[in-house]
Amino acid sequence: MIIYNFLDYVFVSPSIIKVIRVLNERVTAISGRETARLALITHRSALKALTTLESFKIVKRQVGGRDHLFTLNRENYIVSELLSVMLDSEKEFVNRIFSLIKRRLGKVTESIIVFGSVARKEETVTSDLDICIIYKGNKKEIEILANIVFNTLNKKFAVTLAPLYLSEREFRKRAKRNDSPVNSILKEGKVISGKSIKKLING
Repeated sequence: MIIYNFLDYVFVSPSIIKVIRVLNERVTAISGRETARLALITHRSALKALTTLESFKIVKRQVGGRDHLFTLNRENYIVSELLSVMLDSEKEFVNRIFSLIKRRLGKVTESIIVFGSVARKEETVTSDLDICIIYKGNKKEIEILANIVFNTLNKKFAVTLAPLYLSEREFRKRAKRNDSPVNSILKEGKVISGKSIKKLING
């Protein structure tokens, strides 16, 4: 039994966190293999993590049939008061970032599009948040306002932005020529404010 510094024993590997994240998103029991597939880890790593979590009563195991099934023990204090709350906040993290950008810049831009590694969900610790800002009016004024927003995001969320400023006409022209990075934006871009990519192209 562990009473003090409980989290030292829970967060001992990335695999454990990934398993908790997968189970937190489900109310029905799933097998170890399904857990591994959803967590993008090996079956062996998943079973090791599940066994560790079961020993702390964080996970419940149902034995029956060929596969053992696992669920998060939501009656457990650590699960209900800490882990679930933390993981729900993690999911909200990206929404808060995009919401702040939209709230501060949405009215002075035609469209704001996220692209690159974040749009593909392949970002690393050193990645920037690539955003394409389709501006209207004075570009310089938009850049000044955007820099204030970017500083806020960096302080609050530790996010570094890499903006690409284009007018709607420039975006359309580059799209027709299939120029980089607009060609990538057409494939993977995620609009967080304003006009859709299709509408930008068609005018």
